[in-house]
Amino acid sequence: MNFRHPLSLLLLLLGIQIAPAEAATCQTAPVKEIPLALTNLDFKPGSAHPVGARLGAKWSNHQYVNYAMCDAEATLRLVVSSTSGLVPASGPGRYQTGIPGTELEIGFGYNADEYAEMFADAGWELSVPASKLTNQWVRIPRKIVARLIRTGSYVPRTGEMGPVSFEARLMNGTQTLQVFAINNVTLTLTNNVILMSCVADRREIQVPMGPVAASVVRAGTAPERRYSMDVKCAGGPENAPAPVKVYFVGDTTPDGVLRLSPQPGTAAGVGIALSAADGTKLPFSDRANALDMAWIEKLNGMDRYRFEGSAKYVAIPDEAGPRPGRADAVMTYVLDYN
Repeated sequence: MNFRHPLSLLLLLLGIQIAPAEAATCQTAPVKEIPLALTNLDFKPGSAHPVGARLGAKWSNHQYVNYAMCDAEATLRLVVSSTSGLVPASGPGRYQTGIPGTELEIGFGYNADEYAEMFADAGWELSVPASKLTNQWVRIPRKIVARLIRTGSYVPRTGEMGPVSFEARLMNGTQTLQVFAINNVTLTLTNNVILMSCVADRREIQVPMGPVAASVVRAGTAPERRYSMDVKCAGGPENAPAPVKVYFVGDTTPDGVLRLSPQPGTAAGVGIALSAADGTKLPFSDRANALDMAWIEKLNGMDRYRFEGSAKYVAIPDEAGPRPGRADAVMTYVLDYN
């Protein structure tokens, strides 16, 4: 029996050493460090933008080279290597501005409005395949773009950030191909649209309906109970109040009567009719028909608004009753502004 041949073959295979592949060498055209100084970033939004949208963008004035060449397969990365005066914010490439309701997003791109799909501190990455080797240029980002992002309801009329500096490097492994440097940038915000924030004086408003006889509800003569709610808003225009509207959400009948909350001992055949001070029925889940809130005053830079309405018990025709019992109901109001 001869069992040595497989063992000899195994030892022979283990003795083979694989030479490591040579690292790719890449270059840009030309390889040159170009420190840049952006002009002041003066953002002037042209219209209102929702939270999460970009208020404006500023591209670097000069262009870096935007092609690279490698002699072997490689992976190029563009990453931020140092910053000064920049404090990380909510996500990749986001930095605090010190201006309420905003963050600065730093990225890269090819030309105006042609963004690279990356963010500064997350890195931009491009694989250079064998089909794109020597004498074939690979396109890379060549401009820096700073974008102001709305992150909150309230954005002041003016604001300033800076100066800040940062540096990004185009890397092939440990090889630096290109340096993007921005020095002493000042961001100036000029807000020519209404970007304000409103809060209610009271998050919960209770309307005591009082005891009402079922016979009175059946006759349609239940008393009306008045209520009001106030909100205050920051960031509105100086010369005239901005419009603030309100609509409502709740469990209603098809004709807009608020149903009672289901609980043990609840009354039957009864709902709550709700209207504004002028008798207009409250709009439920209907933003298009939201009602105006009345402006009351401006005090310490805050605009105060008020909504007044009334509520009363009514019979629901399609249900048996009214029958006595507990008659509580809940609705939510939604403020509509900006």
